[in-house]
Amino acid sequence: MLAGLILCSHHLSVVADTIDQNSSAFEAGIAVLLRQELARQADCENNQQAQCDGSEVVAFLKILGLYKPIEQPTPVYPINARYRGVNGVVISELSIAVNGEVENVSTVECRSGDGDSRLQWKWKIDGELCKDFSSAASKSHQAYKFPSLAHLNFTESRTVRWRSAFAIEGTDSSDLNSQLVDLDDRDIKKINRFFKKKDWDGLSEFALLKEGEHPLYEYYLGYAALQAGRKAEALQHFESFLEQTSGSYFHYGALASSILADEYYRRGDYDQVIRFAGELYNLRRYFGNDQMFSAAVVAQSLLFYGSALTLVKPPRIGEAVMTFQAIKDGLPLVEPVAARESLEQMTTQQLMGLVSQIEALGEQ
Repeated sequence: MLAGLILCSHHLSVVADTIDQNSSAFEAGIAVLLRQELARQADCENNQQAQCDGSEVVAFLKILGLYKPIEQPTPVYPINARYRGVNGVVISELSIAVNGEVENVSTVECRSGDGDSRLQWKWKIDGELCKDFSSAASKSHQAYKFPSLAHLNFTESRTVRWRSAFAIEGTDSSDLNSQLVDLDDRDIKKINRFFKKKDWDGLSEFALLKEGEHPLYEYYLGYAALQAGRKAEALQHFESFLEQTSGSYFHYGALASSILADEYYRRGDYDQVIRFAGELYNLRRYFGNDQMFSAAVVAQSLLFYGSALTLVKPPRIGEAVMTFQAIKDGLPLVEPVAARESLEQMTTQQLMGLVSQIEALGEQ
């Protein structure tokens, strides 16, 4: 029996951030942008368009401190899933009234399987016991209570997506080596020897023989090529790796995303920067986590990402403000000092420019 070993984790789809801006003009400007974004969201839903992006609604609500629920009951782990040792992740869409009451809950997607709920190795969409997971998440969401928007004179409801993770204790794979799922122990030892000796040609030859057996060999081909100075080849392998894994292998994927985002920013392809640095992997999680790369590398990639957010059409102002604020919060971890000071200057310039524009909008 697994009773007593069950954890039911309830994570936000994006880590909450706080913008330290107390200006009434800034808040008024954010409220204007939020109202515009809610109108776009409603128009998208009314026209039944295939994809309605609610990321800016989420960002503006977070900046105003109105995103997190006031009441958030934990969903009950389904008994059958607990007994069988099955984990699940449910993405729900919540329609929230102006007063903060949840009006409607619908399931966007459910995945289930064994092992870590972020890695999701060999998990299936609408997999085992997904109906039970979706039902448990929906029942919990219906009892949520969010902050009211009445004080902003809003009349529109808002729609947000919520991620509910049901995970059995001990199935986390946040450690780097624990993500080497389905790799033979002998192969792992060989890979570690190549890294220890910095034998990138040897790693490349070995990974090429294994290519197609597991997505991580595509990553190792990219890493070996990068270390050997074959940048174009490295980028091709990293992109192939990300296409195969679609958000899994988050430590390996984060490094690949960082490298690709930096390259696409230099090429001026800002949509691709956002895809790799923001949508596939949230690089903000990697400040203080040096398993894959330094805080300086994270800050640089996030700076490119934040800038790209302001350059796409339409610009994603809320996400950009939160990204620049996240960089400033993580800068104390950046070494050396010269790199930190340079990044701080560029980040502050970007952030203050956005804040000034938002305040001007609020003063109108």
